Amino acid sequence: MDVVSSSDNIVHLKTSGADDSFFLFKADGPVGPEKCGMRHMHFGFRISEDNFDRAMEYIKKNNIKIHQNPARKPGRYIYIEDPDGYVIQLEPREGCKCGG
Repeated sequence: MDVVSSSDNIVHLKTSGADDSFFLFKADGPVGPEKCGMRHMHFGFRISEDNFDRAMEYIKKNNIKIHQNPARKPGRYIYIEDPDGYVIQLEPREGCKCGG
């Protein structure tokens, strides 16, 4: 992966020729899924608007655990918990042709 940018607290990586991003953040204390800000550990995925809407229906229908992240500004995104306890962020990306 190529380094897009970096600072004392964040490194942004990207695969050359691909439409991905990988961010590493330096935590300011113990990390956990229930934390917020620079202590909130999760995996994030940007998906098409249609797939985001389908995911929201599935999440509600199947009572999947939703996590709150008070550090985020209002917008269209959701943090859920997978069966292994990992926090997953889903966020629609306008014009996304990523299919996932």
